[in-house]
Amino acid sequence: MYLDKLVNTKVELQKYKREILDCKDYDEILNKAYPTKLYLTLSGDLREIIKSEYIKVREDYFIKDESINYSPDIDYYYSRQDIAALFRFRGDNAIFSAMHTQTMIDMIKRKVKKAQLNKLTFADFISSFTLNEYEATNLHYIIHALKFSIKQTRLAGQWQNYQVQKDIYPYLQYKTGERCREKGLDIEFDNIVKPIDDKFWDKYFPLNNFGCDCKLVQLSEKDYSKLKYRDPAKNTRFKLSKGFARNVGKDFTLYCHWIDELFPDY
Repeated sequence: MYLDKLVNTKVELQKYKREILDCKDYDEILNKAYPTKLYLTLSGDLREIIKSEYIKVREDYFIKDESINYSPDIDYYYSRQDIAALFRFRGDNAIFSAMHTQTMIDMIKRKVKKAQLNKLTFADFISSFTLNEYEATNLHYIIHALKFSIKQTRLAGQWQNYQVQKDIYPYLQYKTGERCREKGLDIEFDNIVKPIDDKFWDKYFPLNNFGCDCKLVQLSEKDYSKLKYRDPAKNTRFKLSKGFARNVGKDFTLYCHWIDELFPDY
């Protein structure tokens, strides 16, 4: 599914691999220029995927902002927050794409140096050369990060929707997901209810770890009055995974606070 969304990236990766296979010696590989077109293509593919996912969540809630001078041929009445989100997503995907492209290059250079150290002939090196998880048919690391960023994108859109509806649903209830429950994560927060504008959500808005499947439930005043809810203890022992004490619906950061953790350690 996700591979099908990276059509242009797969084409550029295949081209880049052919360039490697056409090299005449190790030095030619080591001296190859940074593949700018590959980086831009990956960034473009990610940008369109993320934009599409954000619009799917938000489109039913787009309301014309009279303070914005919209172009007459626009498809959607983006709010200022939507515009800020899409620009931030675009920047994050550009950074992510550049870093992943460089990671691939570094991996190739390590392969070359290892082959040279082992005195492997260039012909034998080329005959068995692969891009590992950057093969067009694999892209494991990119897809792993893409799945995560899509979750973040959808949550950012949902937060904007919550804001539109907060006069009707002024409270949010934290619901621990099955995966987090099985791993003993986020249990302490299960069923906690807070006003939507409470600072609690600045820090504990899901996702709260890489595999987090927790969610929030909107509550009306009537719903709220019927609940027996609890607040977290003042000295809670709950610790968020590094970089997750944030609200993606407010800062629109898809990767950057923990981007290093998304890259393989060869």
